[in-house]
Amino acid sequence: MPTNPIDANEFITHDRLNPEDLRLKQSPDIERVPASAAWVSTGYIVAEDDIVIIDADEDTQWSANPRTSGLYDANGSGLPAKPGYLQFPGTEGALIGKIGLFIFEAGSFVHVHVPKGVSGELMLSINDDAESIRGNEFIGNEGAVDATITVYTLAP
Repeated sequence: MPTNPIDANEFITHDRLNPEDLRLKQSPDIERVPASAAWVSTGYIVAEDDIVIIDADEDTQWSANPRTSGLYDANGSGLPAKPGYLQFPGTEGALIGKIGLFIFEAGSFVHVHVPKGVSGELMLSINDDAESIRGNEFIGNEGAVDATITVYTLAP
């Protein structure tokens, strides 16, 4: 798994944005992200300087390891991700996003200011082992998270 070439923490925040600073680019839509599949296509095409807001439904639950961790929300199990996970370092079982090679943790709410030089389709996944280091990868995962996605540009 390639290392994230951009420090994602520089471009994300879990704070709410002032709507007056934003212009709607793509209308909100709910995407279901199953825990049993890596990198689910959202159909949202974003470009540098866009603002992507992901707001996960706190009532939906999933698990990257249901036998030991039980079910939890999009914030994940609270355990640290291990080498071989889609996002490392990160949180096991958290909702994560990817645009090109730029990978970030979304959790239950995040807004991302898409970095310069980054564009492409927004993909979503549960943060789990993608390299068969610990076992059956996504096969034993359970549940799904529903996330509302909205894309904005900054208002002039």
